[in-house]
Amino acid sequence: MRPSQYPWIQLHYGHYRRHLLEAGYGWASRPIAAGHEATEIQRVVHEASMVLPKLQGAAGRSGTDCIGGRLRYLPGLGVEYEVYLRDRVARNSGDVSPYDDELTSKEISSKPVLTHHKVLLQRPMGDLEVEYVGRTSSQLVHIILPYYNRLEALERFLTRFVQMAQKPQPLALTIVRFSSGFPRMDADEEENDRQRVDNLVANAARELGGAVVPPVRLLEADGMFSAGRGWLTAAEATAEDGIVMLAHVDLLFGDSFLQRCRANTESGRRAYYPITFSTYNPRVVYGVFKRKVRSVVENYDSGRLHQPELGYWLDKDYGVSCQHLSDFRRFSDPFGGSVDHDLDIMLYERYVKSRVDVIRMPDPDLVQVHHRVTCFREMGKTEYNSCLKAKAMNEASKLEWGLWVYKNLGDTDEIEKFLEVVNKFGFTVPPKEGIIAPANATKDTHV
Repeated sequence: MRPSQYPWIQLHYGHYRRHLLEAGYGWASRPIAAGHEATEIQRVVHEASMVLPKLQGAAGRSGTDCIGGRLRYLPGLGVEYEVYLRDRVARNSGDVSPYDDELTSKEISSKPVLTHHKVLLQRPMGDLEVEYVGRTSSQLVHIILPYYNRLEALERFLTRFVQMAQKPQPLALTIVRFSSGFPRMDADEEENDRQRVDNLVANAARELGGAVVPPVRLLEADGMFSAGRGWLTAAEATAEDGIVMLAHVDLLFGDSFLQRCRANTESGRRAYYPITFSTYNPRVVYGVFKRKVRSVVENYDSGRLHQPELGYWLDKDYGVSCQHLSDFRRFSDPFGGSVDHDLDIMLYERYVKSRVDVIRMPDPDLVQVHHRVTCFREMGKTEYNSCLKAKAMNEASKLEWGLWVYKNLGDTDEIEKFLEVVNKFGFTVPPKEGIIAPANATKDTHV
């Protein structure tokens, strides 16, 4: 495997909370293990903080300047780190970091996005190598959003986009609206959808007016909905080079994701392929556990979303990425206009085989909101089967599906006793010895 195929692990290095964020079906984050791992990370942060005084002749720095980073293990090569350090000049001018865990979300959202320094460190099979990478800048992030018949989701996306774009950071959004797709709309539904989308885009543009680059624009595309063709259509209509974010309408993200989008993207050198957290159906999840339903957006805004009972990491999905427009054009050019729904996979494979470093890691600020999926045989056999599989996997976890099945089979006594314990300890199931078996259970009964 090439180095680009090994995923990165995000390092959260706040004043009070320090942990590693890894992809998988279990808990997303884990504390830094005491002993060798903690000592190694402390040394890495210390060495990174010593680079800037040497370059700038400034006063010494400390680990408190670290706002996070990432690392990955390369078999046979060693460990690679990238550490982010505060820019003290920008800090004194009032900038804050979305990584600061001592600040509230309101304090972060009311101030500019932080510029910071990046230091690359490598530990091969020998001594630690340190290299200063450079300083990030507030580059334009141009979001490309293919669309067909998802009005409520588009309204949510635009509302949150306007809130982010009103801050002092360059953002632009291009919506590519397709004329047909699934589920199909009749003439009245299509006209209603068209008018409401036009109004949403016009209102968003009015709120963000006055920018040099149009903050929101709407393009039309004929034919069946295709995310890949939507991305290509928007790229062809974009003149200014910069970072493009290939997105879809069910995403939730904020300032910290945009920070990583900029930090991990460099023309001809880096492309960011984050791993998205996909949420289950809240009605199924909370219904099984007999709790009041909380929406995905509510859990996201309150920071309570990353639990294995609420969703899972899309390790094999490549539909969201940040890359430079020039790189996107170069790698997507061989496909021409004849693209299907697999453009994201083909594009990722081309990046991995190139000299561009692919940054692949779970992003805690990138969430896919669950929505009802309807599958149609007109999609074609392959697409239809994929749709059915995704629909089943995205509804609930194995535990929740199991509880739902047993409840509907009539095993209510055991399930009720199990739910008493689960609701007492929270979503995470307690250790086996903490589970109270029903009175009629045998010695070998497993709950």
